[in-house]
Amino acid sequence: MRASTSLARRLSPLGRIASQPLASALRPRLATAAAATATRAIVTIPHPSLNVEGGQTRFAIKMFDHLPSLTDSLAVLRAVEAQLGPVIKVDVPKDTSTMRATNLIFVTLLKPVVLDKPLSLEIPAPTLSTESTHLGGVALKDVLAALHPAAGDSKATKSNTAQPLRFRIEARTSEGKNRQWRQFGARVTRTPHEVQEDDRIVRALREFDGGFYGGFGGVAEQFKSFVNERDVALVEEAAVVEDPEAALEEEQAAEAVAAAKAARKAAKAAALAETAPAAPRSRSSKTKEQKAQAQAKSREEKMRDKALQAALLELKLEREATAAAAETEASAAPEEKEAEVAAQLEPAAQEQEPPTAQKGAWRWLPGRK
Repeated sequence: MRASTSLARRLSPLGRIASQPLASALRPRLATAAAATATRAIVTIPHPSLNVEGGQTRFAIKMFDHLPSLTDSLAVLRAVEAQLGPVIKVDVPKDTSTMRATNLIFVTLLKPVVLDKPLSLEIPAPTLSTESTHLGGVALKDVLAALHPAAGDSKATKSNTAQPLRFRIEARTSEGKNRQWRQFGARVTRTPHEVQEDDRIVRALREFDGGFYGGFGGVAEQFKSFVNERDVALVEEAAVVEDPEAALEEEQAAEAVAAAKAARKAAKAAALAETAPAAPRSRSSKTKEQKAQAQAKSREEKMRDKALQAALLELKLEREATAAAAETEASAAPEEKEAEVAAQLEPAAQEQEPPTAQKGAWRWLPGRK
């Protein structure tokens, strides 16, 4: 029974109309799959009009004077949008000392723009109502007038006596900043002590092996670039091989520089003392001078005592040396005298010896005389 009723509803014209979705102005009739595939276009991300390769989206607005208020910055932004297109990001830096806006505004556009040369513009300054001046703030109607200059009051604009806003639009690039960072990295180099310290830290992290619960896992690998084996080897070689003569020359040069600085300071102090008027000496200054004189005297006495002790010590050493020389001479004198006496006695003994009998050449036979 149900199948027959549904079949009859489908066959009848009213049933066919009821089975189709309703269409209205708020809810149009949905297109079929065939129509959708026939009208489908190629989708590109990002949109060709938003491709940054076709131009520049980051610009810097340089004011000739500081921005007096927020209303002026809004008026400048509207003028920029009228020339270059919609702005999606605004950055207004402030001066840290005065907490006021500087003469720079950085903007980012929605669509890229090709700007061959800087663009100079001049617009009338927005009008501030008397309520804003007296209350010390910007009224909402002034902000709306700056955002919609066409809807602003023409009488108020004509009666405005403020100077026009002059500014220049330039393309903002990060090349200069990157160059500064490269130069900074080239200038700032690690000292040998820092190289050794970095090497020790990374080696300790590797030995720690992530810590007790793995909290330091991967830290050593992350800071592996801070260690340069070549730098460490050079530092070790420099620590092993040292030139004592060069170190001595450096010390002597440093001493000479320090002496020259001290001489200059002393000369300046003497010149100031000569040029300065003699002030009346107070009691405290007198006591200080007396103490200084007493200290100088005590120092002189100490120096004299030291010199006297040194002289006495030298005299004592000389006396000991002379006594030792005399003892050595006295010990050597008897031996020399004995040698002299022996030398004198030898020829006398030779003279007193009897002459030996010379045997004849005749030979006597035994038993005959």
